[in-house]
Amino acid sequence: MSRVLVGVDAGGSTTVAAVERDGAPVVVHTGGAANARVTGIGAAALAIGDAVEAALRGDAPDAIAIGAAGPKALRVAAANPASELLERPDGDYKTKDQPRSRHTYIPKLHSALKLIQQCMARGEQTIVFSAFNDSLDVLSARLTEAG
Repeated sequence: MSRVLVGVDAGGSTTVAAVERDGAPVVVHTGGAANARVTGIGAAALAIGDAVEAALRGDAPDAIAIGAAGPKALRVAAANPASELLERPDGDYKTKDQPRSRHTYIPKLHSALKLIQQCMARGEQTIVFSAFNDSLDVLSARLTEAG
């Protein structure tokens, strides 16, 4: 079975998402800036999500790692870009609409669901921890949908 891994460098001028399959580089996608102080939190979250989605080209990743310097908001955006914790900071006039993504299904969620499925297939129980409760709420909703 092929392993698909994604690495993201969310930077001040560009966001680079690199995909590798079974250890071989496959796709590198360069997108827009993801510095929340420059673009606004919502735009930064969208830039990260868009770069990952474009680089994956429909593939489902086994793991994803996002590196981003900046405020706590980027950690929240990486965990759940649709999080209600993402609020428009004072003075942010650049972010249009809500300062969050419209996508709750991100590669981290996919990986968590896949790992939980593997544990359940072995008859094991699973405990999931997160610094952000709304990420756990999204995971819970997906597990409930799956039955």
